[in-house]
Amino acid sequence: MKLAALISLTTLLTPGISHASPPVVSLPLQGIAQEPAWLPIAIVKQATFPMTVELVNETGATLEYGFTDNPLSTVPNTLPISGKATLVLTDPEINISISYKSTLPNSELGQFKFAATPLSKNSVQLIIRQTGEPDRQGDAIGQVVNIQKTGGIFIY
Repeated sequence: MKLAALISLTTLLTPGISHASPPVVSLPLQGIAQEPAWLPIAIVKQATFPMTVELVNETGATLEYGFTDNPLSTVPNTLPISGKATLVLTDPEINISISYKSTLPNSELGQFKFAATPLSKNSVQLIIRQTGEPDRQGDAIGQVVNIQKTGGIFIY
């Protein structure tokens, strides 16, 4: 009886404390098939670096790519329509930036969808496609691929 009264009194005196679960976001978001940023699109088991990354352009547009640690004065590499490029990622702290070559107006640029296939513990194929959805940010700066030392491949 005393315990029940104590619990009731505690509940009355602490109305700001809630034990409700946090809100849940339903996915996917209106036709956007890409995983949310906090989930990897693939995982390289027992990942080792340097990591070979093959980029495959299936967007129908020319792309630009480069490492995020490049100086701002560095001219990005070009990946033509249906083209392939091989990169060697030596440090998992460095990301790969991918964007459209700035020949189209921003209104015609769509989001990327990535398909990552681990080929070995130090090799990944990354196919880049368009989603058909407009660029969410409207800034046309593209997206970043992050391959972590744990092997998780994330898109931001």
